[in-house]
Formats: sequence, structure tokens, C-alpha cells
Amino acid sequence: MSFSDKLNGYVALIGCTSKQLAVQCGLSEGTISRYRTGERVPLYESSQMQSLVDGICSLMQEKNIPYEKASVARELNTEIDNGISVDYKTYIFNLNKLLSALNIRSGELARGLHFDPSYISRILSGTRRPADISKFSGNVASYIVRCFNDSRYLSILAEIFECTQQELYSGSQLYDKTIQWLGSNSAVAVEDPVIHFLQMVDEFDLDEYIQAIRFNDINLPTAQTLTSDMKLYSGIDEMMNAELDFIKTTLLSNSMDDVTFYSDMPIEEMASDKDFSKKWMFGMAMLFKKGLHLNIIHDVNRPFREMMIGLESNIPMYMTGQISPYYLRHSQSDTFHHLLRVSGAAAMMGTGIVGYHSEGRYILSKTQSDIEYYKKMAKRLMGNALPLMDIFTSERKDKFYREIKCFWDAESIKVIFSSLPFFTMSKDLLEKIEKRMGISPQDCEYINAFRVKYLDYVKRFLDANLLTVEIPYISHDKFKEAKLYVDLCNIFYPQNIEYTFDEYMQHIEETRKFAEQYANCTLIENPHPAFKNITFYLVKNKYVVVSKCKSPTIHFIIHHPKLVQALQNFTPLIND
Repeated sequence: MSFSDKLNGYVALIGCTSKQLAVQCGLSEGTISRYRTGERVPLYESSQMQSLVDGICSLMQEKNIPYEKASVARELNTEIDNGISVDYKTYIFNLNKLLSALNIRSGELARGLHFDPSYISRILSGTRRPADISKFSGNVASYIVRCFNDSRYLSILAEIFECTQQELYSGSQLYDKTIQWLGSNSAVAVEDPVIHFLQMVDEFDLDEYIQAIRFNDINLPTAQTLTSDMKLYSGIDEMMNAELDFIKTTLLSNSMDDVTFYSDMPIEEMASDKDFSKKWMFGMAMLFKKGLHLNIIHDVNRPFREMMIGLESNIPMYMTGQISPYYLRHSQSDTFHHLLRVSGAAAMMGTGIVGYHSEGRYILSKTQSDIEYYKKMAKRLMGNALPLMDIFTSERKDKFYREIKCFWDAESIKVIFSSLPFFTMSKDLLEKIEKRMGISPQDCEYINAFRVKYLDYVKRFLDANLLTVEIPYISHDKFKEAKLYVDLCNIFYPQNIEYTFDEYMQHIEETRKFAEQYANCTLIENPHPAFKNITFYLVKNKYVVVSKCKSPTIHFIIHHPKLVQALQNFTPLIND
């Protein structure tokens, strides 16, 4: 019997309502309702549980129903796992969501709890489980009470815990709410936009996308839809039509000038329109088919979730290497929304009042004077913009090598591999794999030369700096499904070289021996890797490199501080 069943049994026996029980217990009606539906349960022997027992017994006394308080408490507590009322994956998700909302880094939590930082990191990544979850939850709750029990944070905590700030004013209330929330199912309702973005990058396959949209069969339009030199559009629906008309006009021209996009208009409504999204993405594919380069200036001052939606919508374009993403350093007007699109054939501009997006107006023009004017405006806008990220495909590998040289000047680097680190692979193992795959002698020489150079960089780095390496540890049963490839993304090797299980296990052993040789190298083996095809290089508080390891290789060097922090702080859900 579940806790909710046991509680509902007492409610039926007493003949009371949730509201009556809430009043008697001193808890909110919403809390009692969630207890009864099974959405939440109080923590084992917590103050909420004690209040619930007291309320039930008081009502039973009023109704002259025989009871023993100790028996009621025992029956209700028996239905709760001592310390956690949800599965461990959810518990870790809840914990990370709490830390993220309060901007608590793992190192800060480690100091606050007097734990080793690496131990806390493993807990937050889901690779280590506290021996006593109840005690660990209590330590976390005590830390929250000590450091975040003031008005600056109570509004954030109240929103997370789904309660009023008044319910958190005392230290004991905040302590109990924190423990209760960690062991609840409530945090799983909203998907982390960072995780969703990374999952899309991880799962995206450019070759499959090209086939799915039949890119090679795309025919550029020949019929002009915009018959006049200028057209006016009003409202969201017409704005979407204006976007498509701008793309068509650009495609029909002979101009090969770069195309510049900027907008701080809300995008969630357009993103949710599947028909428009499909047409827009097809239009963008045609722009790439034509061979145009796009400069997209993202509005990163919009709400974080909305910003991530914008980035997600551009993933297929990022993968082509024909896009340069930028951002503006400062927040734009809090009064007006603006939009600018300009190519060699058309200019589109629009504006609207913040909060009244549906009343915005947009003008699409083909006149040369307007195009020249808005090209100049786009140039000025680009002059104020900074790179959001640098994107490197094989055509820009020399520039990529120059960029990553500065990594080795950092004091510490953490790398989360989706495969195994190539620099720990022995020459013998590499040659065995190359022979099995039938790699040409020229490629074998090139690949081994890179391995030697890569290993030299890492060794010199470890002489004085810290390197944390996280690798996937996959069981034999799950290995075939995992499809692990030799990590050759840094040389943009065009072929996927898949491990056999024996090769993978040999490389694991070589990686362990490498880590044992260097005191500054920490090896973490993760049996539940969240991603299959992307590797992260985290250079603390500076930048993040996200590398798509499955061919065709692409690297993203993230620059924007807000996005860097989000990527460095995120903890993915654990894959079973």
C-alpha cells in the first residue's frame, strides 16, 4: 500500500475533507491534496509528517474513533523510504535544479557541506550516491538555511517549492521545505532548456537531415511572390508570411551578398507553429543551397528559455558551417521590439511595443535605396556585436587549431568525453584498430602523428595544471547499442571508426594507467553517460567547447558568459 492510499484510508475513516485536514494539521490545502494524489509525500519522520499525524489524531479524537498516535505515525512512516520518496535520478535532478536556481556551484556546496569537491561533483553527476541520503539531504537543507535565508532568495525558493514566502520565514520551515522538495516529484515538470539543446546537438545527424529534407533535390523558386517593390504586414501571422517572402525574394535574386538577421521579437509563438517552422527551415536550407552565408545576431537578453529555443532552431544551420552567430552586449529597449532582415535583394524591418507583439508592423522592401540603407544599418549593428560562438567545420580546421592553443594556458580543464580520450590510446591498439578497419597507410601515419602531438600537449599541461577526464563506462550488454567511436574529432577525420568491445575495454585500461601516472589527472568513469556524440571541454569561467564527434565533425567554441555559465553548471539527467 502506498503512502497516499494509507492517508486516504484515514480520510475516509474520519469522513473529513482535505481542507478540514489541512486546517487541523497546519499545512496548506494544496500540500494535503498533493499528498492524497501521490504527487508528493512528506519526508520520513519530518515535521510535516508529525503535523499530519497530529492532525489525523485530533480529528479521530473529535469523531470518537479509537486510535493510538504511535500506531498512526508508524503506519504512515512505513510507507516512506527513509530519506527519499522518489527514484534517485529524480532526486539528483531536483538537487541540481535547486543549486542552479540559487547559482550555487558544486565547489561552493562542497565547502558549505565540508565535503571533498570531487565527491560532490560525482554526486551531482549521478555517478556517486551518498551512503545516507537522509543525512545528506539534511546537510544540504542546513546549508540553504545558513546561506540563503533572506529576502534576496526567499522569492526564488518560494517559486521552486510552490509555497508562499511567509511559509519560509523561519529557519525550521525553510529546512523542512528544502528536504521535502528534494524528495518530491515536483521538479521534473519543466525540462532544462540547456539539456534539451545539448540533446538536440547530440542526436542531430547532418547527413540524415540532408536526406530527410531532400536537400540535393531542392529546386530554387522561379516565381516571384512579391509583385510590388514594398509590402506592409501586420500581426504575428503576417509577420511569419513576411519572413517567408523575404527568403523567397532573396533566393530569386542574383546577389550572393551575406544575409543578416536580427530580432528581439518574442519567438515562442512562432516556434510552436509547426507549419511555419517547417517552411522556415526549408527556406533556410534553400539559402544554404544557393551558397549564401548568414550572420545571425541573437538576442541573448530575452528570457533564458526563449533564448535557448532560438539557438535550438538554428542547430541545422550551425552544422553547415554557413552561419556566424553574434550577440549584442547590452540589453535593448524595454519599450520597443525590433526586427531587421537584409540581403542583397531585400530588406525587412519591423517594430512593436513590448507586451503587444501581436500588434507589430513589418515592411518588406526591394527598392535599392532601402536595401543600401538597411545594409548600412546592419553593418553598424554588426560593429556593436560580439561572437556568440565560433563554429568550426573541416574547412576551418587551421583556425580551430590556432584557437584551442590558448586552452593549454588554463589552470584547470575538465573534459567530458562521449567516447575515450584519444591521447591515452597506445600505438599498438591504434594500429590494431586501423588494420581491422583497413585504413590507408597515409591516413595511419597522419592519425598517429596527431596522437603523438596530442599526448605531448596533455603531458606538458599536467606538469603544473589540473585535468579532469570523465569517460563513459559501458557494460557489455549495452555496448552494442552505445556505438562508441574512436575520438578523432580534433583532426576532423571523415570516417567513423567504431570500437569492438575488446578494443574499448583495452582502451579503458590504458586510460586508467595513464591517470595513475599523473597526480594532476583525475579520472571519472560514468556508467550512465547522457550523450553519445558530443564531448565538452570546460575551461572554468572562460569558455566551453562542444564538439560533435560523429562525422561530419563540428566544434563550437562558446564565448557568451551567460551561455558559458549555463553549460558549465548544467548536470544532465542520467540515462539508464
